[in-house]
Amino acid sequence: MIGNQICGRSECYAAFLLGYLSHMVADSLTESGVQWFYPYTWQIRFVPKAIAVRTGSMYEMMLLGVLALVLIGSVLFFGII
Repeated sequence: MIGNQICGRSECYAAFLLGYLSHMVADSLTESGVQWFYPYTWQIRFVPKAIAVRTGSMYEMMLLGVLALVLIGSVLFFGII
């Protein structure tokens, strides 16, 4: 299987789970929130709507830039690649 040649099975599962959960947490910081327990219609936000991130705003782009720099810095510092 091609997937096993790229990375071990447990590493791929861990990477998928980490990506999925981080996406859900990031979406929970937006004004609209996320339906964590889908078919229930509860919208869950981790911050009050007054300070939630508006999708597509300049604040979101700045936050994304800072997080990208932290990720790149930590990858370079810890030598993952």
